[in-house]
Amino acid sequence: MRAHRRREAPFAAVARGAVFVAVVAVLVPLARPVFFAYLDDPDATGEGTEAALQRACLLIVGLLAIDLYTALVRGPERIVLETLPVDGWRVALTELLRVAVERWPLIAGLAVVFAPIAVERSALAWGASVLALGGAFALAIPGAAVVHLASIDAATSPRWAPLLDALRGHNPREQAAFIYAPGVVLAAVGAVVLAAAGGVRAVVDGDPRGWALIAVPWGLAPMVAALVPGLARRTWFAGSAVLADIDARYASIERPEEARAVYLDWTVRWLPVGVGRYALRDLRHAWRTRRGFISGAWIGGALAAFAGWSADPSAPARAAAAVVIVVFGFGAVGAVLESDEPGFLRAWLPSGGREAVLGRAWAEVLWLQACVWPAVAASLVRHGLSGAGLVLGAGLVAVPLATGVALLAGRLGPRAPAVYAPVATVFAGVLAALVSS
Repeated sequence: MRAHRRREAPFAAVARGAVFVAVVAVLVPLARPVFFAYLDDPDATGEGTEAALQRACLLIVGLLAIDLYTALVRGPERIVLETLPVDGWRVALTELLRVAVERWPLIAGLAVVFAPIAVERSALAWGASVLALGGAFALAIPGAAVVHLASIDAATSPRWAPLLDALRGHNPREQAAFIYAPGVVLAAVGAVVLAAAGGVRAVVDGDPRGWALIAVPWGLAPMVAALVPGLARRTWFAGSAVLADIDARYASIERPEEARAVYLDWTVRWLPVGVGRYALRDLRHAWRTRRGFISGAWIGGALAAFAGWSADPSAPARAAAAVVIVVFGFGAVGAVLESDEPGFLRAWLPSGGREAVLGRAWAEVLWLQACVWPAVAASLVRHGLSGAGLVLGAGLVAVPLATGVALLAGRLGPRAPAVYAPVATVFAGVLAALVSS
């Protein structure tokens, strides 16, 4: 059975990627007025393409930084493999390849999103943009691997102790190294890919030297990847001891229930007991099994804020449309929780009826706030109450709609993602078109 699943895995990854790209293709007409309105002005093609690429490349780097933290540091395979005489480099290589296979549709989808550049301007500008996106992907995987593996060394190094003590707050020193590692990835790799986006602008503007900047991430990727084998062999096993020490310190805090605390679980204190029980179940379950959705919601919110951070009068409308898209995108977490739920939990905690529905709705609404408020704040600073009101209004409509669709789709179990994706796409498309018109 395991061998059969391994043979099926590549085909399943291709099928999932094809579905994702198809869904993204439906959204292209909606993305065009939000992210590619600059194409209406022939003189703004270079500047606008650079700005769009900057946002897309940072999205790629941020998502991969989070994925690789889970894969290399907190992956579920560690608890099994740490007791065996395995090669840390081969473990790391397997995880890097797995993440690359699972995330390749991101590049294909973004290439489709950038298609209006080829249709309305030039295939050269679109091709340069796709090369820059691929370079961000190619560099982010080994770059994130190096930073996360090096953070294991930094967690126990006396040389880094003063800095970690200054940054850690109430966290154990070792945990601070892991907390700030994704930020280091975003800063280091992000600086390179932003330069590549500038290279695309140069190419669009007729300067062939821009190709050199576009090639930089591709050239750095194998050089950075060459550092991974030695780091993995030296630090992968050591990571288990560091994690055990962190977990032991959390377990020894004054109030043991704090060791089980997860993102936003403190909010259940205001709910009725029955509803709070199911809300806490979903908050904990999603934090441990679907953390990428929750962390990604903040990344999506930051991208929506970037869309609104402009003096252009249309910026609030773009931010509102971006908020709608990311809300429906990351709202999928509510649809997948039912199929992810462990069997023993279903036996110990019954379905719950109305209380379970209200608890999951509460959790979903809280998670999606991260998609809304960064853009509201950005629009408030740049355009005052009117701009912030437009973005907030879009969020107030999108969040309950996405929550409702996710809860209804979730009742279908394993088929939930296949139902949620097209329905959410339609709702997101219609609402984004309304707020951006």
